[in-house]
Amino acid sequence: MGIPALFEVRTGISFGTANLLSGEGAPGGSGGLSDEAGRGSLYLDLTNGLFYGKKLAGSGADKWVRLQGKDDLDAAMLGQSWREPARLRDGTAHADLATAETAVNTGTIDGVTLVEGDRILFDNIAGAAKNVFIVTGIPGSGATLTEDGNNASKGDAVFIQEGSDAGRQFVYNGALWVQQGAASSTEIAFLQAFIGKSGNGSEMPDYASTHIVTDDDPLEKAIGDLDAEIGAPVASPAARSVPGGSISDQAVNRNLQALDTALGSNPTSTRIISSGNPVNANLSLLDDRLADTRTENGATAVTTAVTLDSVPVDDALAVEWTIHARSVANPAKVWSGKILAVHDGAGTADATQAKHTAFAILKTGSISQLDFDVDLNGAGSAQVLRLRASSGEAADLRAVRSVVTGA
Repeated sequence: MGIPALFEVRTGISFGTANLLSGEGAPGGSGGLSDEAGRGSLYLDLTNGLFYGKKLAGSGADKWVRLQGKDDLDAAMLGQSWREPARLRDGTAHADLATAETAVNTGTIDGVTLVEGDRILFDNIAGAAKNVFIVTGIPGSGATLTEDGNNASKGDAVFIQEGSDAGRQFVYNGALWVQQGAASSTEIAFLQAFIGKSGNGSEMPDYASTHIVTDDDPLEKAIGDLDAEIGAPVASPAARSVPGGSISDQAVNRNLQALDTALGSNPTSTRIISSGNPVNANLSLLDDRLADTRTENGATAVTTAVTLDSVPVDDALAVEWTIHARSVANPAKVWSGKILAVHDGAGTADATQAKHTAFAILKTGSISQLDFDVDLNGAGSAQVLRLRASSGEAADLRAVRSVVTGA
């Protein structure tokens, strides 16, 4: 059987006005068939295998254009600022390229399972360029990293597809890859910490205190809630001077400072109040003691025995009452005087007897059978010293406890 032979054309083939030609060197400019060929003709340079197409009729090299291949496109892309996207970014500090390759061969970086051909932006490998590296080989089976032939230059931009930086674009500033629109990843981390955000992604605020604000409320609403709680500025401050300055339509802290200065230092007298108490707590203590010290009680139209006042035995050793009585039927009948009473009780024991005396008595007329008594009632912490009164004719009585000696 014979050997098949190819149809041999030494000069070219003509397709109407278009020709398929070949020759040594680029076409055009030397006369001959390449100049005579019509528009749409093809030419093969046998010296390097490059193809040319004729775009314009006539002679000259400018009438031909070289057809572009992949190498031409790759070369054209080199040096371009916008690059092919990288699958992920690894900002981990690697001691050298071999350390980075070890990380690749774990099979996962930044939560992304790696495959051969992945493009990874490495910007912290000691001794290596801050650039995109391509995974060569299968991760986990001795894969290596090959640097992208497009050297990083100022202004280059890379879009990250996956990982924690997914959806972000990084721009090379001549020294570092920085997230577009941000100073650096360090700055982003600082801002996240500053506002209390735990990491990337969607996350609503988690406030440490929720007296006014509500968890998961946006910052704008939370600030509005706090502003509403603080209220409007002092619209009509009282006209008074204090050492720290008057309260006025000014910042809250300045008004607080004025109040603080006006209140002064902690109290030095602590017989009743405590230097560690808030103001209101100390005011309550003073109020309670004043209530015990001077209490006014009364009863109207008294005939049978009634209790005008009582004092816990544990709170007093001696009590003084100032009493005023007036007859209902005859207001001209008035009795006024004092009664002083004591008991024998102690903090750890109930009183068993109470004694009293009436003195400083003034009267006009005589209220029939007006009588006063002091007795004990109850036991333990509930035991009280009682002021009792009765009258043979209806009388209005008032009693003011003016002296209580603390037990």
